[in-house]
Amino acid sequence: MRHAVLIIGTVLALVFAAAAILPPLIDWSAYGGPIAARVQAATGRPVTIDGPIALRLLPPPSLSAGAVSIGNPPGMPGTLVRVEKLRLRLALGPLLGGKVRLEALELDKPELTLERAEDGTPNWRFASPAETTAAPPQPAAATA
Repeated sequence: MRHAVLIIGTVLALVFAAAAILPPLIDWSAYGGPIAARVQAATGRPVTIDGPIALRLLPPPSLSAGAVSIGNPPGMPGTLVRVEKLRLRLALGPLLGGKVRLEALELDKPELTLERAEDGTPNWRFASPAETTAAPPQPAAATA
């Protein structure tokens, strides 16, 4: 029994050490394109990450990215928000279960441009994920 506890404790210590040591050694910036594509798919907006990306798993999991921008809705030129650096702190419990829950969001030097399209639609209102992937509605057929 004592031997099993020692082995389990050693394995857990190695896992935690790897989680603390390895992430800073990886160039996470190579994942900027796929991360931006996932955010773009979720928001329906163009997203760019032009700066460095860093991931930390411990003590609280966090992700930081530099030079992040989110564009306006389709058909509306410009950018809704641009930040010099973005930091996300994630909840560990849900992350272990495969879900992402945001605990904190920090923005360095945010530039927010709020405007309305010609039809009055505000650029700060996001469509639901279903709306961003659904086909545009078809006009009703005229009845005689």
